[in-house]
Amino acid sequence: MYAIFQISYGLPMGTGSGTELLFVLAAMAIFVSLRLYRGMKGTRFSRVGVYRLPSIYLVLTVLSLFALSPSYADVAIVAAAIAAGYMVGLRLASGLQFFEKEGTTYYKRSQTIMVIWLASYITRIGIEFAYPSNMLFGFAIEAILALTTGMILGEATHIMRSHRSYRK
Repeated sequence: MYAIFQISYGLPMGTGSGTELLFVLAAMAIFVSLRLYRGMKGTRFSRVGVYRLPSIYLVLTVLSLFALSPSYADVAIVAAAIAAGYMVGLRLASGLQFFEKEGTTYYKRSQTIMVIWLASYITRIGIEFAYPSNMLFGFAIEAILALTTGMILGEATHIMRSHRSYRK
């Protein structure tokens, strides 16, 4: 993510000032805090909302992959990681809970997926900061992102399926 930020704004890789680094770290802290808060307290259910985050992750995965000028093998590995993550996400999403609040349906995500997502997010960001121009580590970041994306897609599918059962 930091590498994409640097490329998007024309910053040289690995030469950002302390202010830029502080800005990125603050934005990441806010993002992580909001995700954890929503995961713990629950999120209002909507069909569009369930697939919004996975769609954003999928777009980011594709954009960051093609920023690396991938080979066909790299694309195949990322696609396999997304598929594997999807299957894992379907299985781990069983901790999902629906509840009603003031006549509106809310849901709490699986705690397991939230912990795995947080660990992979911190790992990705740590690798990007430690090795910003290393292509091998860049691909490792991409594989982690793809696996996480697949997990969140699998979780979204599980949420939609479970919501149908919840309504009955």
